[in-house]
Amino acid sequence: MSLTASTTRSFPDLARVSNSMVVERAKGSLLWDTEDNEYIDFASGVLVLAAGQADERIAEAVSAQARTLTNVYAHDTRPRSDLAEAILETTGGDFDQAFFMSTGSEGIETALKIARAVTGRHGLVAFSGAFHGKTASGVTVDGQAGVRDVFGSTIVGPVVRAHYPYPYRWMLPGDVDETALALLDAQIQMEGAGRIGAILMEAFLGAGGVVPASARFLRGVREIADRYNLVFILDEIQSGLGRSGTTWAYQAAGITPDLLLGAKHLGGGLPIVAIMSSRDVYDRVPAGSLTSTFGGNPLSTAAGLAMLRIFDTDDLVARGAAAAVEVAARMRRWEQDYLIVGECRSAGLSCGIELVVPGTTEPNRVAANAAKALAATHGLLTMPAAGVYGNVLRFGPALNIPENLLDDGLDRLESVIAELDRVTAA
Repeated sequence: MSLTASTTRSFPDLARVSNSMVVERAKGSLLWDTEDNEYIDFASGVLVLAAGQADERIAEAVSAQARTLTNVYAHDTRPRSDLAEAILETTGGDFDQAFFMSTGSEGIETALKIARAVTGRHGLVAFSGAFHGKTASGVTVDGQAGVRDVFGSTIVGPVVRAHYPYPYRWMLPGDVDETALALLDAQIQMEGAGRIGAILMEAFLGAGGVVPASARFLRGVREIADRYNLVFILDEIQSGLGRSGTTWAYQAAGITPDLLLGAKHLGGGLPIVAIMSSRDVYDRVPAGSLTSTFGGNPLSTAAGLAMLRIFDTDDLVARGAAAAVEVAARMRRWEQDYLIVGECRSAGLSCGIELVVPGTTEPNRVAANAAKALAATHGLLTMPAAGVYGNVLRFGPALNIPENLLDDGLDRLESVIAELDRVTAA
């Protein structure tokens, strides 16, 4: 029996993205399957690998830590303390304290608990198209109705679903940001500000289709949070640590949220999320109430420390920003050259191509679903179709992808788009 057949039999489809490929090994921005087919990695896990696959420095750090100390529950350890100091330094002193959980979803759950403890209010504002994980609370605040339809909602208290400014799909008159902010303010007033404790948002919609929020909109949300005394939780699980083109997206907007979450790039492939805030916020949460079996464990924090050193030594943020300029230029041409491309968007090296029925703005979910499998036949690994309408071809290479592989990958991706364009137009 082949490995693919074996895994199909023993592992359920509900937790896989493909049963046609078994990935065996990887290095940098290249992967190989069990048939020794080579792929350029334009997924980076799911925007996890800032420095690419199987970096020896991370492997050495984790290996050394595994031979020394692996888990002591929530007791202090040097790797955990050192990582807290190191990640706070990346914010330039905007936050006083940091602690760690295992996954982004767990980080969202934790941030919501903190907001409730601080304000005494259970309601919150979340945005249309948002994705905040697959735990029960995360699904409740996700802005994607299809996910909620499957798993239901569990948060006690009102969830105000505000309009995220999505210019390509915006149907209301007036300036997009101004209108979205006015609606947000009105929705909070209508629900009753005294019932709402927090605003939760992404710096850019990730699974929602790679839709960046403008600096102007982020500043407006900060002002509204201050006006109604709400905890502003910024989910930079995807955008943080260089993915959006700057170390943190909030810094480019000139604001500081009350709670900041960063995860995907932090562990170099290992599970970890950092939750940062002020001492004033954390002192209002009972001591010991947010300990975790695996949160801040020595292995993940050792990986995180190694990863932050790599950011410095390899200048990853600047390298990713430079690569993003090249990608954006290529995507602008695709908007002009292919009728199936409605709009191309990027936030640094998080990229999305909105596919449409040629000659219209109608979402083309069929083409987007076909794109990942078609890309694989061209030796290119992308991410599953994304977006509110499921019509966004999404990709995001490592920040340090070599220029020749970036160019080659973009050529292959253009071949995929051209083929879809021909088939759709026929």
